[in-house]
Amino acid sequence: MKECPQCRRCYPDRSLFCNEDGKTLLASLPGEPIIDGRYQLEQRLGQGSLGIVFKARHVDLRTAHAIKVLTPELAGNDPALAERFRQEVTAAAGVLHRNLTAVTDFGLSQNAIPFLVMELLEGPSLAELLSRDGRMRTDQALAVLSAIAAGVAAAHEQRLAHGNLKPANIMVPDNLPISTILPSLTPTSPL
Repeated sequence: MKECPQCRRCYPDRSLFCNEDGKTLLASLPGEPIIDGRYQLEQRLGQGSLGIVFKARHVDLRTAHAIKVLTPELAGNDPALAERFRQEVTAAAGVLHRNLTAVTDFGLSQNAIPFLVMELLEGPSLAELLSRDGRMRTDQALAVLSAIAAGVAAAHEQRLAHGNLKPANIMVPDNLPISTILPSLTPTSPL
């Protein structure tokens, strides 16, 4: 797969230039921009220490999703990683709360690279919001903290820990009030 270095759109390996801005495409993940024959990767949304998050569309249902793909460097070095990841994703999928990002699917791309499918949240992260707007009013900060605490508490009730809770991993969806903050739950260990 290739990606545009400017807009982060995803393209097949045979493509050379971005259709949107004409930039030369760079190699990204191995293979084509389709995961498990069902999810068309459209655009990179971000990258963390363990994986890359893409905006994707289900090929048949045409529904939008966020897909986290574990980086090939990490997945390729540990044969037990896929099983541990599957167990954690299965546990996370069982935690349903309005303040947590819903996990909807899991699989292995090219039978080796683990991925998870989550609901797609449109809007800034808490880090982006703070960077853009600066310091929050006290009532807003309390609403945000209350929403985060409620989501984390729901995960803890299922004996799951977030593992990387920080402003960059907390989404503030455009269509929801600030009191409905959604930590992107990808647990890394049971409590």
